[in-house]
Amino acid sequence: MLRAWNFMYTINPAPFDYLPVQSLDEAVKLLHEYGESAKVVAGGQSLLLLMRKRLITPKVLIDLNKINGLNYVQAVNDQLLIGALTTFSDVINSKDVFKDCPILYEAARTTADVQVRNRATIGGNLAEAAPGANIPPVLLVSDAKIVIKSNSGEKIVRAEDLFLGPYRSALSNDEIIREIQIPLVSCRGYSYSYYKVARRKQEFGILVGALLIKFSEDKKVLDVKLAFGNATSKPTRLKNVEEELIDKVLTNDLVERVSSRADSNLDIRSTAAASAEYRRNLVRIYTKRLLIDAARRAGVM
Repeated sequence: MLRAWNFMYTINPAPFDYLPVQSLDEAVKLLHEYGESAKVVAGGQSLLLLMRKRLITPKVLIDLNKINGLNYVQAVNDQLLIGALTTFSDVINSKDVFKDCPILYEAARTTADVQVRNRATIGGNLAEAAPGANIPPVLLVSDAKIVIKSNSGEKIVRAEDLFLGPYRSALSNDEIIREIQIPLVSCRGYSYSYYKVARRKQEFGILVGALLIKFSEDKKVLDVKLAFGNATSKPTRLKNVEEELIDKVLTNDLVERVSSRADSNLDIRSTAAASAEYRRNLVRIYTKRLLIDAARRAGVM
């Protein structure tokens, strides 16, 4: 959607006060003070574009870039912890991500282009809640949690509860994402598959699919988690498909059967980029591809 605005002429942002901060506490205090008139900026890959087009006109811009200690990727106590100011390039270059959560590596490396990946932050990307973003479906299938900081303290929400709709998150005006937490038990021992359907590889996906699946020694499905982004108004787990696969051996017939009705419980969205019917077909096609790819990676098909 953002790229569709390129036909509009570029103008200067409306006047605003620029407030660089040294700590997250200072940032949330200012957000609480200024309310809806303030925005935070880190990578600024989407926010600054919107400001140049005057599609948003904050009176105060709070810069987080001088805050230390929010750019990290580390495995601690069976969790993969990612600081909100961590860039996509940092995620791609993390040995912990590549080893323990390769599906996140795949999603990060196929986001936009290298210039954007070097600047865009994971926290900012999630807060934007763009429907075609790469990362949200991965966070849903990996049972991720989001640590949110506000002037009154901290809270932790499930990734699936963060997204309310296109460009709408559950963050209040005075809240900032501090950390992403991925339990390693949700990734280790799982085979995976990831797909993004886009007109150009650097663009947001028309459909983004993520799958984690675990097999027993006799090739039965022990656990499976499937999610799509941009199929509906927010990233969504396909629980009907998951439930139908549990304790079954994946066969071509079973994959065909569940894929053919994968969209049955989804309120598929229609946009200028793709009709609802087109997306509905994509959900069926890529449910099949995700399952087959992950099964082949695990050596069970």
